[in-house]
Amino acid sequence: VKQDLNGTVQWQVVIGGSGDDACTGVCVDAAGNVYMTGYFSGSNASFTGTSGSAQTMTSAGARDIFVVCYNASGVLQWKNRAGAASDDQGSSICCAGGNVYVGGLFMGSPTIAGLATSSSAAAVTNRTHAFLAAFQSSNGAGIWRVDGANGENSSINAVATDGSAVYAFGEHKGTTYTFQNSSSSVNASLATIGGNLSSDILCLSTAGSFNWTQAVANPGSDNIAALGLASSSAALFIAGSTHN
Repeated sequence: VKQDLNGTVQWQVVIGGSGDDACTGVCVDAAGNVYMTGYFSGSNASFTGTSGSAQTMTSAGARDIFVVCYNASGVLQWKNRAGAASDDQGSSICCAGGNVYVGGLFMGSPTIAGLATSSSAAAVTNRTHAFLAAFQSSNGAGIWRVDGANGENSSINAVATDGSAVYAFGEHKGTTYTFQNSSSSVNASLATIGGNLSSDILCLSTAGSFNWTQAVANPGSDNIAALGLASSSAALFIAGSTHN
């Protein structure tokens, strides 16, 4: 839904079909184009509120990732789908400098806008894996992608950019956790304390190379959650929760 600053609705688009659907992230560029991510399921899920092959996508199995762009008037510009037979979702989205960045989770070996799953993630089929991917804002073409994977569940929950770097905030469990790009070259590794659940902060260049990584280590076995992320030209801000 687009509203003016007085709360008056300008336009609205109904997204989805007969299955589970959700918009989990939204951002806007300087021209007023709107980018969204989330998940959908079922066949012929609409992204304009009407039917037709140009407006709909079909899930590969359960929940699939979607990334879509609308112009300032709410007209669909492009759409991407990614997912395998299990649940997958986009969780957060941001944009700057002609690029759109999406983080989320997947199972199996889905291709995202032409970007293949890394070999380490594809080798573990029964766990969720984190991903961060970049797309061209003009047409949704894939630019680069990195996956975080080990033998445990992982995810990217929040993303942010200041136009010169891309930041991601997520979670993983296990003592060895490696991020790889689509060609499966090793980029970065993170570890937890005693294999406990940990939150992760990633900083990448806009070209997809790692600048630095940091684990928010959790000394106990209780849950920790990566929930919010924001960046400026001077600082990075994270928000979450932990029992410890």
